[in-house]
Amino acid sequence: MFQAFLPYLGAVLTTVIGLGMWQYQLITKRRYEVVEHALTIAGEAAQALHYIRQAEAMRVRERLYVELGGMRPDWNRWCMRRGVTTGEGVRQLIAAALGADAEDTRAEAKVQ
Repeated sequence: MFQAFLPYLGAVLTTVIGLGMWQYQLITKRRYEVVEHALTIAGEAAQALHYIRQAEAMRVRERLYVELGGMRPDWNRWCMRRGVTTGEGVRQLIAAALGADAEDTRAEAKVQ
């Protein structure tokens, strides 16, 4: 009687082993997908940080060159009395003339 079920028992055993292997492959595949996704996100974050750092380094600073001639010693004394550098003194004067915030280096004046 046992020999009659032997082919079915072999088929069931093979099916159970196959399903177990299939489940293991799915779990392993999912782990690789999670790791791949995490690495992709980390790569995108690294690219974004690189772009931000590059943009900050590429920021253009506006400069103004003024020929003071013989007024340079007087300008230096004027700035020293106020405790500012010569460049900061010019920036403050221009900001006051244009009505901009002297402390904000990115301020835009409201000139019409």
